[in-house]
Amino acid sequence: MTSTIDRPAAASAAQSIDAPPRTRSRRLLDAAWLLPPLLIGLLVNALNLGGSPQRIDDEGTYTAQAWSIGNLGELTHYTYWYDHPPLGWIQIAAWVGLTDGWGRYDVAVIAAREAMLVATAIAAVLLWYLVRRIGFARLTASVSVAIFLLSPLAVQFHRQVYLDNIATAWLLAALLLAMSRRAQLIGYIGAAAAFGVAVLTKETYLLALPLVAWLMWRGADRTTRRYTLSVATAVFALMGLVYVAFAVVKGEVMPATGRVSLWDGLAFQLASREGSGSLFDPNSLFSRTVGLWWQLDAVLIVTALVVAVGGLIVRRLRPWAVVLLALTAFMFRGGYLPVPYVIMLLPFAAIVVAGMGQIALEQLRSRTALRRIGGATLASGLVVALVAAGPLWATQLRGFLLADLDRPLRDAESWMTQNASGDARI
Repeated sequence: MTSTIDRPAAASAAQSIDAPPRTRSRRLLDAAWLLPPLLIGLLVNALNLGGSPQRIDDEGTYTAQAWSIGNLGELTHYTYWYDHPPLGWIQIAAWVGLTDGWGRYDVAVIAAREAMLVATAIAAVLLWYLVRRIGFARLTASVSVAIFLLSPLAVQFHRQVYLDNIATAWLLAALLLAMSRRAQLIGYIGAAAAFGVAVLTKETYLLALPLVAWLMWRGADRTTRRYTLSVATAVFALMGLVYVAFAVVKGEVMPATGRVSLWDGLAFQLASREGSGSLFDPNSLFSRTVGLWWQLDAVLIVTALVVAVGGLIVRRLRPWAVVLLALTAFMFRGGYLPVPYVIMLLPFAAIVVAGMGQIALEQLRSRTALRRIGGATLASGLVVALVAAGPLWATQLRGFLLADLDRPLRDAESWMTQNASGDARI
């Protein structure tokens, strides 16, 4: 079954190597397939950006850090203690500063949310081209973008000021460049650099390193593999060393009395941070986090995990299914589970769900009865998921578009401004 399923992928790969440069008509056709889900998805994400979801403390922290770069000339508004690499909020500061976001919005967090919208738009475009490079049709790529942008789970977290949204765009760029076939050395250098930026934006994205490395190893020309991979590795290592060099220059690598250190920051994130507990403990952070994801879009969660298991037998989908399942399994290691961790899983979920939809259609057109039965079963399951998602998505998206969950906080701020003296302590 696997060899038959993968013939279109092999043919597509061969065509991509031997085909002439893309003509204007093909670019226009790509745009015709990409723009509708992209524009609709961005519109849904942009409308009522300040009303739902309600602002939370992490958003305030990252926004304040971005503000401090342009207004205080400092990495943070307090002592920077290496809890996260600063590149994430530096990028937020760059966008908001260049577009006068601090001046255009009364609420600073909404200016930073606009930066999230830009990062999500870039990620969606990169996802479309990544799905195409894997070997899937334009329709499949468009469906993946629609899932990535319109799932209530995605809308919730794409709107919020999380460094993961920026890192996702860089990760997708790295994956796309890691699948380069022409000008491979330049592509691999770009992939290593993009992945380095992703990790320095949010360190948890280092978990995607095996996929990036495997794509490079598998796709590298055998005659130059050792050289291209060595150069790419050096570029990635150099970017990591820049962060270490920053701590060296400040004399903050190792712990000492009365100062912060890179060592303490890494030790906190990797070892000493309190775990999130068990999924089966309703009072644990783990249970509450997964419960939030489940409440937002249980259909996507179940569908993605189920089709990922089936995707293990499909060559085109196997690496993406493995990564999705591995990242999901990593959650159960017993450590700390960040609430926005799901953001990194969203593009992989979109790839496997949309990809299995195309696989189902290919099998339905097969001349072999057994494959047609398999395709019909798979297609039926996806149709059931689509029908179940319809009312859920409609209800959740309506809330995002119409609710004003931030109004109580704005009212409280307004009351404090009007009634409290400037030196009052809250």
